[in-house]
Amino acid sequence: GSRVKMPTEESSDEERSDFYNKLGRPEAPDKYELQIDERFSQNPADQQKINDFREQAFKQGFTNTQAQKAVDFYTDMINGSMIKMLLWDKLK
Repeated sequence: GSRVKMPTEESSDEERSDFYNKLGRPEAPDKYELQIDERFSQNPADQQKINDFREQAFKQGFTNTQAQKAVDFYTDMINGSMIKMLLWDKLK
């Protein structure tokens, strides 16, 4: 069947990993296919942050869609802050 047993507090790491895989988590952190704004992915420090995010998303069991939504939220938040800073500079 298509039933998946939910992990509990007592579940092993292997049982949790199996659960996340069945929900659609990629096979490995580097398998996330993320669309990231070029402004935030050009230099080595940015690349390291992206890789760190992939590692955490994988550990938390994110599907590719969930990871992309988190990236999109962060990008929108940063863009909003940039716009506010630009507007504030013009008002000075």
